[in-house]
Amino acid sequence: MINKNCVEHWCDVLNEPRPYAFVFLILLSLLLEMVGYLFFWSVIFLTPFFYLIIVFSGLWYGRKSLWLAVFIGGLTVAITCHHLNRIAPDSLLNAGMLCIVSPAV
Repeated sequence: MINKNCVEHWCDVLNEPRPYAFVFLILLSLLLEMVGYLFFWSVIFLTPFFYLIIVFSGLWYGRKSLWLAVFIGGLTVAITCHHLNRIAPDSLLNAGMLCIVSPAV
């Protein structure tokens, strides 16, 4: 028989801070940025993956995930600027949307 007092609710399990997973998400975003830039010469197509990373970090760290969104958005703008030799409006829009989504989680 299962003791109901020992079973954790799935929402409580997701809300616990996970520093190793957070570092893994940061390294994953760096890897995705570099692969997107080196092999495809564009990082705009990777934006949906970055939203997932921001949502998971928001579940664990709340409003602190804004710093990760600023980091990923800044990388996106910097790589796009380096590739096109100008600041592209769509990369600024993507970075802004990442920052808007992060505290909302």
